[in-house]
Amino acid sequence: MPALKGGGKTLNRQPSLKGSLVFYISNGQFYASPWPKKRGKPKSAVTRAQNEWFRQAQWATKYWPAQSQLDCAKAVAGTALLPRDLMTMIMAGRCYMLTFKDGRKMYSKQMVSDVSQSLDVIAQEPGSMMFRGPQYWQPVLPGAPGNVPVVQDDGVTIAFSASAGGAAGGSGIPSQDWQTASDLFSAGFYGGAKRFYPSDTNLNTVCFFSMDNEPSATITPAIYSSTESGGLYDLLATGDTVTGIVSGLNRLPLSAPLRVTRGEIVHVGFVLQGASIHLAAATINSVMYFSTPADLPPENGPLGGGNATWGSMWAE
Repeated sequence: MPALKGGGKTLNRQPSLKGSLVFYISNGQFYASPWPKKRGKPKSAVTRAQNEWFRQAQWATKYWPAQSQLDCAKAVAGTALLPRDLMTMIMAGRCYMLTFKDGRKMYSKQMVSDVSQSLDVIAQEPGSMMFRGPQYWQPVLPGAPGNVPVVQDDGVTIAFSASAGGAAGGSGIPSQDWQTASDLFSAGFYGGAKRFYPSDTNLNTVCFFSMDNEPSATITPAIYSSTESGGLYDLLATGDTVTGIVSGLNRLPLSAPLRVTRGEIVHVGFVLQGASIHLAAATINSVMYFSTPADLPPENGPLGGGNATWGSMWAE
């Protein structure tokens, strides 16, 4: 330790330091301080193990194959990294990523683990999802089998729901308990269930669940846009007329995929001719129906309609 040495009376000197010193300038000021003590061994066994691994890794970088060292030097050229930095990251399993000529990127398993541990701050239960809330990313806790994610009334929050929840309905396949009740769908009408889509989606098929087997019935799928008041507006997609309805799940292909955007509400349904059927029912789902004996409802409404409990119509 440096010792403070007093100035002589006759020489009128200021006190001085003796011993090993470090001199440096900071912010234009000249400073002298004692020589720093030698750092002792870390008390933590984990820290000691990490330091030893790092020491051995730095030693190992000097003995990499010449071509590997050259590749690392080329990889860090023009960056703040040294070749040994990249080699150390590779040995630690924390290399950034590798980009292939076709644009694909490969990340290390350790990086996947690191990111997963970071996401655990939001949710740790398997099957959880995330959505961006007003301030932070928030978790969507897992739902029961058959549940679908539904945007809640605030237009932001997402939660799993067993039914097509929300005032405008929802997307997804109905749960099987909808088969316990039915409602009549009369021939000569178009019926369409309002469906809300929380994310961009391609629709290819109109689906419905019938309680009856009607081989003579003919059906034509049709999806319409919705007015602010809930009526039909533009015909967005249709498909070929199909003859025959089976008891259970029926699928009606569209002529071409329909792209619906996040937050869009559409009416998913079909025109029924030849025979009336009973559809599996659900809670009141604001289903619009129209008297059109021969054709699809005209475009460029708005058109009015009524409510029914046909819940088993959706698109996927």
